[in-house]
Amino acid sequence: MALCLGEIGLAPVDFWAATPLEVAAMIRGRRHRLDPDHVAPPSRDEVERLSAAFPDDRSNQHAGART
Repeated sequence: MALCLGEIGLAPVDFWAATPLEVAAMIRGRRHRLDPDHVAPPSRDEVERLSAAFPDDRSNQHAGART
């Protein structure tokens, strides 16, 4: 709320009329302006695809190894 009203300058009536998705988009846009090199975290689909492509190889760990 403070970010939208203070930093972004949204009027209170517009803040309360905004949907959560609209507020999230405003925050993402603000973050991008502050750090243009910011990379969004991977989606669940991307993580699952990468996990399938690069599974953990635990065959070389011995019984007392920490994970």
